[in-house]
Amino acid sequence: MNANIDISGVVLNTARLTLRQFEMSDLEAFYAYASVPGVGEWAGWEPHESIAVSRSVLEMFVADRKTFAITLRGGGLIGSIGIEALRHEIPAALEAYRGRELGYALARTAWGNGYATEAVLAVIDYCFRSAGLDFLTCNHFVENDRSRRVIEKSGFAYVGSIRLRTQSGAARDGRAYIRMNPARFSRIPPLK
Repeated sequence: MNANIDISGVVLNTARLTLRQFEMSDLEAFYAYASVPGVGEWAGWEPHESIAVSRSVLEMFVADRKTFAITLRGGGLIGSIGIEALRHEIPAALEAYRGRELGYALARTAWGNGYATEAVLAVIDYCFRSAGLDFLTCNHFVENDRSRRVIEKSGFAYVGSIRLRTQSGAARDGRAYIRMNPARFSRIPPLK
């Protein structure tokens, strides 16, 4: 079942990153990376065609209070990571447990530096230690090898193939992963 999430006032620091709630003052930096072709498509959304599109999405991020801005420590905005509602059917074995789905995007200029894995691990720690979640899911399009590596480095276990929908509604082949809270589970419960 979907757990309630509210990251108001939450700040997560890693060795190189600060994750914090988005603010409307992030608009220009958000548009700068969200408008670059090749960034959003890996996460299922089209590049932002105008700053108005970025403003609309940013307003949603601020209002929903479930998406972290990924910033370099002492530097600028380089991405986002959301603790999303579960968007796909989960195995019956997990219905009694509290979970969410992680989704992230990183500016093209920040790719290849390990920032995505660093951010995902920080959010996993927050979700399990502070938010009390039992499990997290994460998915990627089959051809998105960068996300596959981030997901695997972050301790998620592959559970099967899935059909994922893009923002435009197109269906694409994907892969589904799960990570259980190690404080509550020593292994993934049987999912069938």
